[in-house]
Amino acid sequence: MMSGQLIRSISDHAAWEAAQEGKYPLSIWAEEDARHIPFLGDYVPAGWRPAIWDDLFQKGQPRPRNARFDREDDEATFMVDASGFGSPNEPALTLDQFVDYLKEVRGYGWAIREQGQFQIVVGAYVRDASAPGKAAPEPEPCDYCHDIHGPLDECTECEHEWETEDIADGVVAGGMAHVYVTRCAICGEEAPDDYQPEDDYEPPIPVSEGQTALFGSI
Repeated sequence: MMSGQLIRSISDHAAWEAAQEGKYPLSIWAEEDARHIPFLGDYVPAGWRPAIWDDLFQKGQPRPRNARFDREDDEATFMVDASGFGSPNEPALTLDQFVDYLKEVRGYGWAIREQGQFQIVVGAYVRDASAPGKAAPEPEPCDYCHDIHGPLDECTECEHEWETEDIADGVVAGGMAHVYVTRCAICGEEAPDDYQPEDDYEPPIPVSEGQTALFGSI
């Protein structure tokens, strides 16, 4: 089962991707459209706003049995089964139940707000020319590959384990030669120039491979 933190990370990354790709809530006109609702997370494009229950109630439109409703000014969201194995009596609407509801509701846009292991949370949206929208959260690069990707996407880069060694093999005038090189113990890649050990270890004076450092001087 996914943790709340993982679900939030997935949503935040989907929001960033949606903003980058210019996605917006989907208006449902055919049953097949319900299977292609975009994942926007908390991102809301300008010209749209999340619908509240009062928007739906004013038009006399029905409320599904699992509506996440407390007050009329709450944002209108629906929990929907995404596994395909949900039962009509479970808390989440089956896809067929959600499609039946959409047939009775017109004039709204729809987007996925959250995605869990077995359910999704779908939100309704209203076109509003004056709505400023909501920016997507800024993503943080991966600690290992330094790229931006989703929390469930496989990172193919090595999870480096750095080790520093002295590769000097002789004596030069004035003292012992030292040539320190930090490499990954897994793939052999040399550490970047700005690498800093995580513990209290103080690295030696940085010297490029092939150069010689004497005690107390370079």
